[in-house]
Amino acid sequence: MHRSQVEHLVREISKFTGDKEFLIVGSQSIHGMMDYPPDVFKNSIECDFLKDDSQWIEKVRKEFGLQSEFWKKNEYHADPIGLHVVKMPPGWKERLMTYMIDDIICKVPQLLDLAACKLMAGREKDLIYVGELVSWGFVKKEELVDRVKTMGLHDDPNVHMKLELFDNFRNQKARVQQKERHRRP
Repeated sequence: MHRSQVEHLVREISKFTGDKEFLIVGSQSIHGMMDYPPDVFKNSIECDFLKDDSQWIEKVRKEFGLQSEFWKKNEYHADPIGLHVVKMPPGWKERLMTYMIDDIICKVPQLLDLAACKLMAGREKDLIYVGELVSWGFVKKEELVDRVKTMGLHDDPNVHMKLELFDNFRNQKARVQQKERHRRP
């Protein structure tokens, strides 16, 4: 999604719900952190809205979610989720960043918190996203590992496995890029 699409979605949900403040998490929260993120960060067609209100979530999902009329018309959608869905580092709420869309307040996690959350989700698309954050220099791997350790998961073998998967993924990507460079005439 491009920033204009995120802003369109926020405006439409605001009109529908009357809300003037949103918490955007997930990959598209990067639009609240930088004006012109590289294209690689715009691959998703969904924007995650975090709210601790199951009725709100269901109402927004029906109106703006996948397979909604909004999605069919615009080819992007909202993914409203509850607090139980994401695992964020301690203190993340105190580090939230704010940006405005007209008179609507949008809060987004700090980039390192977002990277830690995505790394712990551990899906391939999350590892790709975190790998790009590191490759572009937006996040330092050492700081990411330190932030992950604050999540109370450092004794969890899954954390070590995900960090290892992340390293393997980055190493594999580097090997592929190196081969591509050698093939070019």
